[in-house]
Amino acid sequence: MSRKVKSRRVITFSLVLVSIILLSGLVACSSGGTGTEETVQDQVDSTGNTLSDIKTKLNKANIYGATVSPDNGFVAYIQGNSELWEGQLYLWQVGSSEPKLIPRVNDRICKLLWSPNSSYLFVDIGTSVQREGIIVSAREDKSIGDFGYTGGPCWSPDSKWVAVGMVNSSIQPVTPTELNGVQDLVLYNIQTKEKKVIVKATSEYDFVPREWLANGNLEYDKYYYRGQAMEKLIYSAKPDTASAPEVSNASASAPATRAYFGIWIIKKEIPTPNVTCLSQEQIDGYLGQEIAVNDKQVVTSKGTIKNPVYQENIWTNTDLYNNWRMQFSSLGVTDDTVTEIEIANYQNDTENGIGSGFILTNDKRLYTNIGGVLFELGK
Repeated sequence: MSRKVKSRRVITFSLVLVSIILLSGLVACSSGGTGTEETVQDQVDSTGNTLSDIKTKLNKANIYGATVSPDNGFVAYIQGNSELWEGQLYLWQVGSSEPKLIPRVNDRICKLLWSPNSSYLFVDIGTSVQREGIIVSAREDKSIGDFGYTGGPCWSPDSKWVAVGMVNSSIQPVTPTELNGVQDLVLYNIQTKEKKVIVKATSEYDFVPREWLANGNLEYDKYYYRGQAMEKLIYSAKPDTASAPEVSNASASAPATRAYFGIWIIKKEIPTPNVTCLSQEQIDGYLGQEIAVNDKQVVTSKGTIKNPVYQENIWTNTDLYNNWRMQFSSLGVTDDTVTEIEIANYQNDTENGIGSGFILTNDKRLYTNIGGVLFELGK
């Protein structure tokens, strides 16, 4: 550093005092824009330690992305090139005299997202749809995990999980995209680094997390490759214990309030123009059978769907016609909408798709699709 300053010193000034002033200015200028460990003390005066002091001292051209933790105990920021969004990550704890450089987190950092408990920081890095996520521990001043992702992130209310989209390269979308595959909905565990796929994408659609609500419900979006309208869906998870979260179908405060929960009996076939591979004998054989639907499983005489993920979609008369070639009037529906319930994680667990989806009217009548045949259920 001293050789650099000497090479740039202006020697035409004769006063020693002026030389000292110039030297001081050159030292300050030589530290800008690199985001390295040796420059942080030149860039930030470390005499103050309140949150207000820290914010004031970070008001510099080569510092960007300053983000305060929810408990106001930390400020995360990037020092480097604010125009290119490239630099080094620092954490400054309120009450400390100086910030801490976080090793090996120096890149094109685009977003900083604190966990609700202020213990962790999600660092978003990348230049394309395929991103890198780094988890930083604020207490340890270091990164504790990293992974590739494509959508999100969303912190769980207990700060133990992050919901993201992750590429599944084993399936290719019907429409080519920048990604080499489709995008599953995944939960990443901060401590164990487990990646739990909760909703699998197909070649027709994939998923992007949107918001993890305080009641534990994760809101996410379903995007179709062929241009259909995006759907807003909900994944319900029980509070985490030592293992991965279990799939649930209602909030913890009201575990059995869904209108389609219960033991249902297949009452009758509803005639539709749709073509089915079932014979009339097979259709008649389903009549009188039971389907038990709850937050743990869907039980039928032809298989069980464990830990079902229920997706509730609002259907209009047009949606019903597009799927079943029939109008609301054929079902005696006088309202403007019905609710379509899809088991998002269904993996051919039952014969002919029995129990994999339902249609619920506003007056609590339930229908189901078995092998392309629409049946009315009753209790």
